[in-house]
Amino acid sequence: MGGAAGHLQHPYEDLSLTFGELKEVLSLAADGKLEGASEKLDGMNLVFTWVDGELKVARSIGEVRSGGLDAAGLAKRFFGRGNVEVAFNEAFAVLRQALSALSDKDQRWIFKRGHRWFSMEVLYAADPNTIAYDSNSIVFHSWPIYQTIGNGDSYPVDDRSGVERLVQRLDRMRRAITLPGWQVHGPALLRMKPMSGDALVRAYDQLNGLMTMARVYDENNVYDYLRNLLAPHVNALGLPEVTTKVVLERCVGRPGCPNVNTVKSNTPKELHQVIQAFIRNSDEKLKPRYLAPIEDTIRSFAIEALRGLPSSFIADNDEEVKRLRGQLRRAIRTIEKVGVPAALDILDVEMARLGHVDNLAAAMEGIVFFYKGRAYKFTGAFAPAHQIMALFKYGRKNIPKMDLGEDHGSL
Repeated sequence: MGGAAGHLQHPYEDLSLTFGELKEVLSLAADGKLEGASEKLDGMNLVFTWVDGELKVARSIGEVRSGGLDAAGLAKRFFGRGNVEVAFNEAFAVLRQALSALSDKDQRWIFKRGHRWFSMEVLYAADPNTIAYDSNSIVFHSWPIYQTIGNGDSYPVDDRSGVERLVQRLDRMRRAITLPGWQVHGPALLRMKPMSGDALVRAYDQLNGLMTMARVYDENNVYDYLRNLLAPHVNALGLPEVTTKVVLERCVGRPGCPNVNTVKSNTPKELHQVIQAFIRNSDEKLKPRYLAPIEDTIRSFAIEALRGLPSSFIADNDEEVKRLRGQLRRAIRTIEKVGVPAALDILDVEMARLGHVDNLAAAMEGIVFFYKGRAYKFTGAFAPAHQIMALFKYGRKNIPKMDLGEDHGSL
């Protein structure tokens, strides 16, 4: 989601999940029973609260802790940013009108006198990111929700009652909006249909194969999987037993694992350079190599779970999918034609993740859902497709943008 909302994890990024839990998530998705499934939106994120009759918004946790930005602060923050500036300034005005329509009692109950912050997405049709939505919208999210305390610190809370109250008051808020072309919405909840069993069977088979290779079981988590696979590499270094243990735990990377200083304190000085080189190699190569098959399994499943799901904010989803595929093909052709080696390397990586252009089969970024009180996402084909199109449109460090606006003919 970006901004103050922070990073929303894919299931494969949460290494504390057991393999049994990963399988349960996939099974719930296949049965269309994921908790609180809603559309993940390709917009711009803000968090907001209401205090003393005024709207405050933030793009970072630091801004939340400092009390947030008013209209002037937001305008200054994005001054000179073109349509981004316009989108945020208009969204602020719309949201202020909408929330002003709430009763004083509702404002106090929902926002806890400015101590409860909610997340929203700004969709601006005039300047889309990757997905082209039909109209300008403010969409309230069910996650994350922050509580601030007297010293300015903040922490996430698992209490969606405030969002539910906002949804109950949508009609009242909508009537208060005077800026043309804008609307407010609650979370875009999805009714997922049960999938055919093939995708789930494939995912189970792949996960079971990885578990057999690593000698782990359903009750083991992904940290355990990494520990078993990394242990032979660490043992091969021939280190003292205590050193071997702390190096392995550092490489596995479980929260609270030994830091570099702890590793050094348990390592003879003459081995420091060897250990540091190994840890670097583990972080950059070994761990990604062992985690990649889990990521690929869940992404492939997510592609099928999202295939054909319609966006709530696009009237003609089929046409938007067609447009997205056309943009993606154009980006691929241009990157290949320009032939910048670094860009071609990125293209190869992302195409391996995407599989085929036709896997971009939904006009949405993905879905957000809850599992055991935590929020996760499936993005399927969107993530690699977006990386390719963004590389084409904006470039990267040392890679120039390749979208020069010229007519590339039929798509």
